[in-house]
Amino acid sequence: MIDKQRYCSIVERFLAYKYRKENNILYSDDLTIPEQLVEDYFDLKKSYNLNDKEFIRKYVENELNFEEIDHCETQKKGMRSLYKFLVNEDIEQLNFYTLKLFHKKLFEYEKYSEYAGEFRKAPAYLKGDPTNLVAWENIYREALYLNKRISVMHEKAKKIKEEKETEEVLSFIYDTVNLSADMLLVHPFVDGNGRTVRALTNKLFIDAGIPPVYVTPKEKHEYIKEHRIFGSLTKYLSIISIISLVALNLKFLMDKDYKFIVNYGSIWLFFFFFTMLTGVCQKRDSAYFNRGLIAMFSLLFAMAVYAYAFRKVLF
Repeated sequence: MIDKQRYCSIVERFLAYKYRKENNILYSDDLTIPEQLVEDYFDLKKSYNLNDKEFIRKYVENELNFEEIDHCETQKKGMRSLYKFLVNEDIEQLNFYTLKLFHKKLFEYEKYSEYAGEFRKAPAYLKGDPTNLVAWENIYREALYLNKRISVMHEKAKKIKEEKETEEVLSFIYDTVNLSADMLLVHPFVDGNGRTVRALTNKLFIDAGIPPVYVTPKEKHEYIKEHRIFGSLTKYLSIISIISLVALNLKFLMDKDYKFIVNYGSIWLFFFFFTMLTGVCQKRDSAYFNRGLIAMFSLLFAMAVYAYAFRKVLF
């Protein structure tokens, strides 16, 4: 049991959290806030009913609103079916193919339910988002990689449920969110990827003793902001850097201006490393990775140009 003073301070923090959330000022760079909330939650040892009708109603409503989907009865029934499955079924080992089970539940009431649970066999794009998704031919390859990560996270979830260490819980939440972002980039289905991936995220949370979550429409911007900023930023700056690389190389090759390369070589190196780092660190079938390869090719091209220019010195 916790004393009355400790209990009152916990209640105050949760009321402050509620106020910040309702006034859209929830997000903060203060990392002590989530840590304190996790500690408070486990101190209270509050039990929660996963089958609470009001929570299920909010979960279904917010998931459909988030995806901007009409609230038709088949969509609602599918979301309820998916939620009940993930909270009531004891899945011994989670993996990437668990998404198929969740997807099947999500679309089991739709007209063409035979396509539920099937990976896409065509290119996919996100409307209004420059993010490059995994090519459909590579979904199974990505599944092999993600299977290991999901299995590791599931084992961690079971351990966290027993120990409830604050730092471990926060690290688990962070790693789970990163995992869900990578699964979204794979985009394995024609439709329903966000709802299905969030369901798997919640299954990991539940198995770790963490309450399931949903994203409200007000929080949608924060949910996707970082991802979109990264996509747009690297898209345009990478293009600029590649053009600059080619221009610098060709200028030197045509004019054989050694002074030019001495004066601007450092700029060239900056563009090269920028393009490479924002490219090769990404998934292999993304445009960013291809731009990184172009940067590396530019380096080889530059080396050949310099070797030719200084051939009398070097050879």
